[in-house]
Amino acid sequence: MWQGLAAAPGIAIGPAAVLKKTIGGLEQTGPAAEPQEEEARLTAAVEAVRRELTALKERTEREVGAEQAAIFGAHLLMLDDPALVGETRRLIREEKLAAPAALTRVVDDLAAALGALPDEYLRERAADVRDVGGRLLAELTGARTEVVLPAPAVVVGADLTPSQTAQLPKDKLLALLSGTGGRTAHVAILARSLGIPAVVGLGERLSAVRDGDLVAVDGTQGLVAVNPSDRELEEWRRRQAAAEEEKARLAAFKDLPGVTRDGRRVELAANIGTPGDVGPAQALGAEGVGLFRTEFLYMDRTDLPSEEEQFEAYRTVVAAFAPQPVIIRTLDIGGDKELPYLGLTREENPFLGLRAIRFSLARPEVFRTQLRAILRAGAYGNVKVMFPMVATPAEVRSARRHLEEVREELSRAGVKLAEKIEVGIMVEVPAAALAADLLAPEVDFFSIGSNDLIQYTLAADRHNERVAYLYEPFHPAVLRLIERTIRAAHAAGIWAGMCGELAGDRLATPLLLGLGLDEFSMAAGSLPAVKERLRALSYAEAQRIAAKALSLPDAAAVRAHLEAVQA
Repeated sequence: MWQGLAAAPGIAIGPAAVLKKTIGGLEQTGPAAEPQEEEARLTAAVEAVRRELTALKERTEREVGAEQAAIFGAHLLMLDDPALVGETRRLIREEKLAAPAALTRVVDDLAAALGALPDEYLRERAADVRDVGGRLLAELTGARTEVVLPAPAVVVGADLTPSQTAQLPKDKLLALLSGTGGRTAHVAILARSLGIPAVVGLGERLSAVRDGDLVAVDGTQGLVAVNPSDRELEEWRRRQAAAEEEKARLAAFKDLPGVTRDGRRVELAANIGTPGDVGPAQALGAEGVGLFRTEFLYMDRTDLPSEEEQFEAYRTVVAAFAPQPVIIRTLDIGGDKELPYLGLTREENPFLGLRAIRFSLARPEVFRTQLRAILRAGAYGNVKVMFPMVATPAEVRSARRHLEEVREELSRAGVKLAEKIEVGIMVEVPAAALAADLLAPEVDFFSIGSNDLIQYTLAADRHNERVAYLYEPFHPAVLRLIERTIRAAHAAGIWAGMCGELAGDRLATPLLLGLGLDEFSMAAGSLPAVKERLRALSYAEAQRIAAKALSLPDAAAVRAHLEAVQA
């Protein structure tokens, strides 16, 4: 059994179809013609790939969605990037290299540089560079390979690319396995949009897989078995059947309201990352959006998104959910997430640096453009705005001042906009939780970002395997901060929600309900199970469960308590 990174949920079993490697480590050292001829070859290849990508973008938009198609819009931009094509031309002219050799060196260097960056999202862009580079190299060398699936299969690729994934016949695609990539890789995003189980980051182990090998994939837990024994296969088939049965059973809860047995109403919303996530979230019964991340608008490009571009993206989501609420989080970027066009200075400790609301207040021109787009989108539904990583009341006042000034500008210009908009903050640093009573009068709601709150409280990076054991949602310190935040919100007459992963953990549902949480926002896939758990509880019972949890000495005892009441 192999352990990889869970990229898209679901269980699949079927024969393997192994794709060839695209580019990287290839020897492309053939003799060069005159530099002018090599440059002409490169120009022709670029134009041919531009046509291919344009067609692929249009096809993906028709079959999957506009946001997923934007991946190939970013690939098209790479064809105009001086770092890729311009540098290849320089090597052809100055070092007299053949076009394939020059291109291979540039792609390898660019991908290596991106792969060495500390931010996971930017590291994943190395795969996009290799994808575009591979297409150009195929044009230059004529070594093109078509992706053909004669029968349903689990597709295996050492470095599976977005364009390969988008070209696969969906009716024959059982699952995806990639040696490279992480949860934010474009391959993973496409797999989730297609509803195909996927496991990525499996490394060199995938080289042992051969065409026709029987492969079992658990995209929820990131597990893979190759040629399992009869006994193991029987167990996989049992798990697959159970998962399908559970999925069908929970589907019955999709359209039911989030209400406890004794009538306490709680809002169950979805966390989304792009407008393309709206359909799946609504299909799973989301009663709104508790966290709309806006970073996708700023990634994979060479300049800032325009106000109009942002407005269209926000309006699409807001109108789709109206009259249900959509909470738009302002830009949560900076520090570790370096976007070259922002000109950010490298920091020694980026997680404690200029990020989230700190960045927005430091770059008001970027912030106010986003606020204008949000206010305009508010005219099409129920919008709330949320500021991330707030630590002080002064930050809230400053952010709200920008919001009001932008509102006045738009009103004076006669622009259609939201008449009233709720303003909230993410409580994700201990300072905000401890000073929640001071922050509550400044806002209309709190949303607890449990992932960062746990990490900052315990000073432990959950992705660092050496200290990940410290990342414990049920640690008494974390529970006390959550309880304090909710209590302060209610004392000030505002509501409190949670948009971190803890909100989607059904084991935690009675605890959070009992602490008084008003809104749970989570990955859409968790909604049916949490809704089922919530509807089986009474509020009084949940309060007793929460009170006992707060009295326990450590996380293990809290977990055991919650498991006991769940049984």
